[in-house]
Amino acid sequence: MSLDTLLVGLLYLMTGFLIGWGFGLTGIGAGVLVVPALIHFFGISPVYAVGTGLAFSTLARTGGALYHLRLKSVRMRRSLYFLMGSAPAVLLASSAVNVLGKKYGLDRIERYIKICTGIIAVVSALAVIFQLITQDRQRRQIQIARSRILSLSLSKKLLAVFLGLVIGSLIGVTSVGGGVLMIPILMLFLDASAQQAVGTSIFISFFLALLGGLVYLSYGHVKAIPTILLALGAWPGVRFGTRHIRRLSEPLLTIIVAGIALLGGIGMFF
Repeated sequence: MSLDTLLVGLLYLMTGFLIGWGFGLTGIGAGVLVVPALIHFFGISPVYAVGTGLAFSTLARTGGALYHLRLKSVRMRRSLYFLMGSAPAVLLASSAVNVLGKKYGLDRIERYIKICTGIIAVVSALAVIFQLITQDRQRRQIQIARSRILSLSLSKKLLAVFLGLVIGSLIGVTSVGGGVLMIPILMLFLDASAQQAVGTSIFISFFLALLGGLVYLSYGHVKAIPTILLALGAWPGVRFGTRHIRRLSEPLLTIIVAGIALLGGIGMFF
């Protein structure tokens, strides 16, 4: 093993640790940070970056999904309706990217993938900042909604399916936008508490990343070694972040993660 290979491997581990640390502290960042990092820092092409990002997100979210299931912070009915729209959408979108890439060449579609990734990363970062600014008002709205609604109405069931369709499509194309877009949707429109929104979004994102990652893997667009190294770094990072979540300012860290995501998204345009 050459020195350069060893240094690159260590850089993957450090990157995974930092992403996992931020994810453990704030509940965001696993998807929205990894694709820009793979493209900017490691020079991986966008299609491979998306496939690798989905595979990494699957591994990184496994422990979190199981943890929130044990805590009973996953709203199963909301997850089911969301997955009814998002699961087929992520499969179709992932397949479309890979089929078009095979038919017309990866170079022709990677420019559009970078643009889409940049837009979603920027929107996701702004959504996180907006959610942080308005979280007190959101809590009041959720309390009012819960006092009036005990179960999901038909309109909210259809809304969950539709929003799942949109987010599943975005994840299939970019691997970005799962948690950071789902959390405010679950809180504002589907009457979930903050903890339930985080747990439910991680649970749903795990399945979407798994489905999309399998499609990219079947077309050979997942880099195994970077996926494994990032995951090996992320697992202790998530544990370290969750253990120190009360020692640091969560709003400040959330803004930092959102700021990094914003810069990474803007960088996709250049």
